[in-house]
Amino acid sequence: SAWPPSSLRWLDCQRPLVRHALYATWCATTTSDTTESLTWLRTELPAYHGLARESAAAVLRYLANMETNHWREDAAAAKLVAGAVENDHV
Repeated sequence: SAWPPSSLRWLDCQRPLVRHALYATWCATTTSDTTESLTWLRTELPAYHGLARESAAAVLRYLANMETNHWREDAAAAKLVAGAVENDHV
């Protein structure tokens, strides 16, 4: 069989998206605002107003559900950024 398996190849393609979502979450955590996060995602994600926006919202929603003690503040920020991304229409 081919290496890496197709599931790992998919994950490898998604790494930049996850990194961007994590950075957007960090921005919202440090600034208590989603403006910088949205600006980052709009400028750094290719095809933001297409599939990338929907994918970013899905990753952010996933991060928002990680409400352990360690992630609680970041999960709340990810939830805010996900909502902002979902409501960001042209």
